[in-house]
Amino acid sequence: ATTLAAAGLSMTPSFCAKPSAGQTLSYNTQTKLVYDSEIWDTNTAYDTAAYAFTVPTGEAGKYYMSAQFTVATGTDTPGFSVRFEVNTDTNPDFGWGVIPNESYNTINATCILDLAAADVVDVWCNQNHINDTFDIFYSNQGHFQGYKLIGV
Repeated sequence: ATTLAAAGLSMTPSFCAKPSAGQTLSYNTQTKLVYDSEIWDTNTAYDTAAYAFTVPTGEAGKYYMSAQFTVATGTDTPGFSVRFEVNTDTNPDFGWGVIPNESYNTINATCILDLAAADVVDVWCNQNHINDTFDIFYSNQGHFQGYKLIGV
């Protein structure tokens, strides 16, 4: 039987990064999320210093992106808005929000982006609990990952 890999098809470039430490989100402030430790990176396209993925030359297409973090508090948490930013676009096509009301929430965001070579993708968050700060990446839990889709 022919496999996708044997047929020359693979969902690469592909990457996954995680935080190496906690991070604090201030009230009503857009904050770039720090995913600074690679788990894998098939095309050396993830920058751990910039916390961003850059589409390699010749790899334009549709990409699945996912970001996740756990809020480090034992009390009810406020609403969070998470977005994938492309090329520092402050008004991205994709935005996502959640208003959790339980402790130690895990926040997830996913999207499919149509990307060109050299496009840069990173993850931003805003928390909107009145004049409060929240620590995220509880026990360094979280990830930012993506891969190129095939057949679309």
